Amino acid sequence: MTEQYKLIAKVMAVSVIAHSQADAEIANIKKVCQKGCNACCHQIVDVFTWEEPAIFKYLAKVFTAAQKKQLARNIKQWFNRFNRNTRPANRSSPLTFEEIRNVEHIFRENKYACPFLMGTSCSIYPVRPLVCRVHYQADSPNNCRIDPHITTPEDAQKVFYKAAENFDPTVFPKAKKPLAYLVAADFAHDIQSKPLQSVVYDPNNVFGRV
Repeated sequence: MTEQYKLIAKVMAVSVIAHSQADAEIANIKKVCQKGCNACCHQIVDVFTWEEPAIFKYLAKVFTAAQKKQLARNIKQWFNRFNRNTRPANRSSPLTFEEIRNVEHIFRENKYACPFLMGTSCSIYPVRPLVCRVHYQADSPNNCRIDPHITTPEDAQKVFYKAAENFDPTVFPKAKKPLAYLVAADFAHDIQSKPLQSVVYDPNNVFGRV
């Protein structure tokens, strides 16, 4: 086994630990979320570097041909919306963090769905990103529908930060990107994915809103 494969295996193992830890803590919090309640899926969802291998493996081993076709259509639609609401960009002038934050606001305002939302459910639910795992509503699911900019509760944010501590940045970089970018090359060959400024993990900008 090469060093790269060893690193990926280690990251996937730690990712399982982090996600299981977060799931256990969130399970003890009173909430009204249930399957099919997907208002929180209508925004740009970020995936962190350490979560990528598990998602790739899930797509390769679990996704059906029909799901892959649907994902390709969803990815194309997602990028059409993203590119329409962002300026031209290239490697020497990538989209900045502030510009990405602004388009995140537009996606929430217009309730544009995550490309992995199929029907009314998340198609990668077992390996969904940590930001998705910790989000919840305690009072009414209508709160997310009424206010698309509603933030993740503070106690859930603490669960996220605690789980993220499992990952040593000296072993695997803590960077994030929109989830659609993760699979763009594999599922949407005819789209333009604009270069993004690298966004390193910063506890101060995970749950921020503009």
